[in-house]
Amino acid sequence: AEIAGEKGGIIKAGVPVVSSPQKDEVTQKLQEIASEKNSELFQVGNDWEYQILENSLAGQTINVEGRDEIEFSIKMLGEHQAENAVTAFGTLMQVQEEFPALDTKTIAQGLKEAIWEGRFEIVSTKPYVVFDGAHNRYSANKLRQALDYYFPAQEKVFMIGASSDKDIDGIMSELLTNFKQFIPVASGHPRAISTQELINKIDLSEDKITLADDIYSAIKQGLKIAGSEGVLVITGSLYLVGEVRQVWFDHFQRC
Repeated sequence: AEIAGEKGGIIKAGVPVVSSPQKDEVTQKLQEIASEKNSELFQVGNDWEYQILENSLAGQTINVEGRDEIEFSIKMLGEHQAENAVTAFGTLMQVQEEFPALDTKTIAQGLKEAIWEGRFEIVSTKPYVVFDGAHNRYSANKLRQALDYYFPAQEKVFMIGASSDKDIDGIMSELLTNFKQFIPVASGHPRAISTQELINKIDLSEDKITLADDIYSAIKQGLKIAGSEGVLVITGSLYLVGEVRQVWFDHFQRC
């Protein structure tokens, strides 16, 4: 609720507000601010109910009913991205009067073409390699849910790096529950936590930890450990994912 009070500062007088589903205390705070500003508040899950019709590694098909109706597909994976897409749809519908060309067909096409690099981005299939910039406990939980959904039987190798000011304990507790191997890494960012500090934050036996001298070596070892049937997941920091993407597409790019 405290954060919602700060974020609610962007609400403008008389301008509609669109929100994704929130906890009751957050919704209440947003409603209070919207009321003060004489702004109408719309919420996904209330004004727009949605259902995921298809969900595979190829993408998701979503049906929306309620205030406005539409069926569209997105390439982005994870149920949280379906929620994000419906929130984007609801927002676009609020400005439709000002932009007549922005009809549901155009919106559906835009959503279909949208990509988000570094968010459950699959860059390889043998083994599967997933880049995800999850950098707090909430996003790490969403990543875990997506991994469990799309790769329920595959063994996971986690290559994790994080900024020292993040909830590292929360991130690690969400991700390192069912895994084959953990590879600690550090990005070049000044706030990046060292690999040794990462190791010190978890209680793992030495045989579950693989050390690497640099990002290139970490990727190489991760691919070897994952084999052809496993999943290599690189996460914990947007800075890390940015650096890894550069190394990956320079040295490892594959289908």
